[in-house]
Amino acid sequence: MVKLLVFPQEVHVKGASSKIKRLIRKECSLFMPSAYYSEAYRKGWWDGRRYFYKKDEDTFPRGLLGMVKRFLDEQGVEYKIRHQFQEDPFKEVVKSNGWKLDKSFQIPALERCLKKKVGIVKLPTGSGKTIVMGFLVLSLNRKTVVVVPDKNLLYQSKDKIGSIVGEKKIGLIGDGHFDLNKEFTVIIPDTIQSIFRTKKRKNETNESRSARRKKRKKLVEFFKDVKLSIYDECHDILNDKYNPIMRNVKEIQRVYGFSATPLDRESDYENMTIVSKMGEIIFERTLSDLIRLGWLAKPYVYFIEVNNDELVVPPQSMKEDKADEGLRGWKYVYDHLIAGNEKRNNIVAKLIKRHKDERVLILTKRIEHGEYLSKLFGVPFLSGRDDEWRRFRTIENFESKKITKLIASTIFDQGIDIVNIEVLINCSGGNSFIKLFQRLGRGTRRSEEKDKLIAYDFIDTGHEYTESHSLFRMEELESEKEIFVDVLDEI
Repeated sequence: MVKLLVFPQEVHVKGASSKIKRLIRKECSLFMPSAYYSEAYRKGWWDGRRYFYKKDEDTFPRGLLGMVKRFLDEQGVEYKIRHQFQEDPFKEVVKSNGWKLDKSFQIPALERCLKKKVGIVKLPTGSGKTIVMGFLVLSLNRKTVVVVPDKNLLYQSKDKIGSIVGEKKIGLIGDGHFDLNKEFTVIIPDTIQSIFRTKKRKNETNESRSARRKKRKKLVEFFKDVKLSIYDECHDILNDKYNPIMRNVKEIQRVYGFSATPLDRESDYENMTIVSKMGEIIFERTLSDLIRLGWLAKPYVYFIEVNNDELVVPPQSMKEDKADEGLRGWKYVYDHLIAGNEKRNNIVAKLIKRHKDERVLILTKRIEHGEYLSKLFGVPFLSGRDDEWRRFRTIENFESKKITKLIASTIFDQGIDIVNIEVLINCSGGNSFIKLFQRLGRGTRRSEEKDKLIAYDFIDTGHEYTESHSLFRMEELESEKEIFVDVLDEI
């Protein structure tokens, strides 16, 4: 009989024949389309697959256990699963300090997490993911790290989770904070990566390098005691900045990821890598589910066609451009048809005038684009370059309607909670599924004075890139049954 011995980070395969091991190894792998361009594959030196199974150790990542179990069941192979660590006791808690989980989806999400030791919770923006995380931390009640992608979420998560578990019990690591003596800690991976960096930084003194080494030793000891890790916006964990955390939480009992778009990468290999680290999706509710429940505001998205002349990209731009969209010449196209497009910007001006008494959030991808629109319309602009105080004051003024128009860059893609956004104008373009729904989610939070969101996007003609991107965004939004999508003939 095959034995699957579950350790904190990997599963050891024992008692399996060589044939079964080979089959499990192949199941824990993916064929890479890039293999067709590889000389090693063409000459038969490589089978074109990327393997998660370590043949020399007979181990695979713990997150793939569910997939391996289903495979062995299909093959009719008998197996036993034995966890090689003892878990701390826990008790389900659904009420605390005035907070109460929603029965329709938040309590079921918590119950599913308590039943499963690893896995991903897929909930849309505005569903109260952080609240569910807080009750998960409270219920499991063990040494915990909650990992958030940036400092925008650092303080927000600390405040919300702290209001559930007790403010004195929760600490911070990041943005100048280094609390190692709390039971529950919210951390940002950039800080951990910076401390674990081995190379000496430019202009780093011997004293500061020595201090960094001391912090690293303290963190290694700190991570040894961590038994629960929760990753917010877990679709980001492919970034190398998460590696020092994941390598050092060696005695972890439970791992969870939370995201609205956890496995929506274009690459199957990237999706499988996320599953190998986090586990499979164990609970899911869609945007449409929560709109039907009356939890989120219903979006009405209107696309406006921008009639541009055909754009010809100069050959020099095609050669020099290192495009962030992976498209040669994309920067030139973006600058002319999106950021610097006078027709497009005039439409935005008309939309601002149309909704002069409503709170309007205008989203851009690039800082330069946001700065340009800010000067053009006389509207405040927020980006990652602004300090925490300016962001807080500006958002506070926007929420209280002291200002009714706000432009923001990608810092608003995730982690910013503003309830009363009435109108959203997506000036970002692009063809990212993850970014599309993150941006729409900025405006779908519901309140007593708001049960719908008016949103605008653009059909950018003039080049195959922008036209295909616009079509992609429209089709993806139409795939959600509760999102109303239409094309406006005129403004």
